[in-house]
Amino acid sequence: MVAPPPVTCWLFLAARRYPAPPVPARPAKPATIAADTRHPQLTLRNRPRSLRSGRMRRMNMSTSQPGTEIGYTWSIRVYYEDTDAGGIVFYANYLKFFERARTEWLRACGVDQHRLAEENDAIFIVRSTAVDYRAPARLDDLVKIISRIERLGRASVDFVQEAWREGTLLASGSVRVGCVDRATLRPAAIPPSVLAALRHGPGVGEGAD
Repeated sequence: MVAPPPVTCWLFLAARRYPAPPVPARPAKPATIAADTRHPQLTLRNRPRSLRSGRMRRMNMSTSQPGTEIGYTWSIRVYYEDTDAGGIVFYANYLKFFERARTEWLRACGVDQHRLAEENDAIFIVRSTAVDYRAPARLDDLVKIISRIERLGRASVDFVQEAWREGTLLASGSVRVGCVDRATLRPAAIPPSVLAALRHGPGVGEGAD
């Protein structure tokens, strides 16, 4: 009896009878040019929505040192009642600080809000506000509020306000204040005498015409 051929022989014969299909060569990768990321192009697709519509945020806050821009300055000390459980000024209290600074600014301009209401039946109300918080203020800190007018309209005033502590910007905000009739709370024109006082007051920007 003849012994069967070894397994390696069968594999050799099968490989000769049924050769494996050739493996296609991989195409060469096209040469690429490294993109310059230092000056990226802002196309319409990847451009921020505010730039697509052509509108920018009106709140253009300065991060420079206080005193580099003309504005009315008013200071306040942080008390225990101003802080939260974390020991820092509660975020909503900056609105109080800004409100007090605007009131003192009006007083410095010679505008008495009580007399404005009695003689002209007009009062000022806050229509909109936005605040950007940068750093915390703590107990006993002396906070300096800088206020200036960004736009002075017929019936409204746009304020830009910043809170500083020894060269550190704590918070910056924009506030639109509207003049309304005291009885109906409908928009009313700012009295001419008040407009004149605001135009010549401290911290009036270029948009205050």
